[in-house]
Amino acid sequence: MKRRTTLAISCGDVLKVKAQTMIFTQVQSDDEDDRESVALSNYISNGAEEDIVQTDHVTLIEDGEIEEEDAKDAPVQLEEGVKTTIDELKEVNLGNTEDPRPIYTSASLTQKEEEAYIKLLHEFKDVFAWSYKEMPGLNP
Repeated sequence: MKRRTTLAISCGDVLKVKAQTMIFTQVQSDDEDDRESVALSNYISNGAEEDIVQTDHVTLIEDGEIEEEDAKDAPVQLEEGVKTTIDELKEVNLGNTEDPRPIYTSASLTQKEEEAYIKLLHEFKDVFAWSYKEMPGLNP
């Protein structure tokens, strides 16, 4: 038994992907009726093109019809529950000494990543609310 999966991808105005899975289950026999049946099933049309598969009997399975597999036991690490990993934080002031605007970044960032994030945050610091007065609809 063989399995063949094809993806038809079209990149027009909208990206579209069509998946097709073929499973070859039988070897072609010398019986005349079987040959005709196999020959008809071997022409697979993909829009304007046609692929000709010259081997076995073809059974099509749509994407939603996937065979069920037995579930494996969960690793021991997952059985104890979810453990969150919290990175060390580093405080960065986007304001000045008179009007501080503190934010926190991960201490595990590289120097280049940290500089890029801080540059981006400085550029858009006006979109953050730094006090209750800047948040309409909330009582201080």
